[in-house]
Amino acid sequence: MAETAKSAVLRLLAQEGYSGSYGTLLVLALQVGADPDGLTPESDAELFEWRGHLRGLRAALTCVAMYEAKLGPAEAVVVVQRHLEAGAELFGGPDVSRR
Repeated sequence: MAETAKSAVLRLLAQEGYSGSYGTLLVLALQVGADPDGLTPESDAELFEWRGHLRGLRAALTCVAMYEAKLGPAEAVVVVQRHLEAGAELFGGPDVSRR
């Protein structure tokens, strides 16, 4: 049976020593993407709310990376971005740029 994008991401993160919790948050971020407009908000207020959710998800990833890998904030941001970009390739290229 072929490996799914999700299982590939989780496997790669586990090889780096990250937990399944971090991996699950990362997969969620990849599935949602980074573009709140792509979530088809029905109003400006909903668009604003989605932007906040997406920023919060990235902040949560950064905090977990800091804790699990004993990284400083700046280094954790770089690691999370690297993980998002690597995962995006496995998921077929969803937008994971910083916004």
